[in-house]
Amino acid sequence: YEVGSNQGGVRGYGRADLAGGRRLVGRVEGRFVLPSRVGLGDLGLATFADAGRVWAGDVPFGTTTPVVTSVGVGLLAAFPSGSRRLWRLDVAYPVTRLPGTGVQVVLSN
Repeated sequence: YEVGSNQGGVRGYGRADLAGGRRLVGRVEGRFVLPSRVGLGDLGLATFADAGRVWAGDVPFGTTTPVVTSVGVGLLAAFPSGSRRLWRLDVAYPVTRLPGTGVQVVLSN
């Protein structure tokens, strides 16, 4: 597992080459719905904080990391209004400085 993997890793550490046999990640998020005047879609904002670490385990060249943290904001959008599909644009800032870390922008749905 990588500490910054797009599949469940800590946001903001996508370029950090820190892999190990076990990973633990915790997330906290607050979402806020923005009022819609047109009715074409729904918009919202999210603030989040992630924390996690990786243990070397039995992986060759595995790494045990300290707890790394990140904070960020996201723009949420659903089209048409009431849609079950949510588009999300996140901007994450790594609080713990490690080689290969930096501001990460992720578009997902």
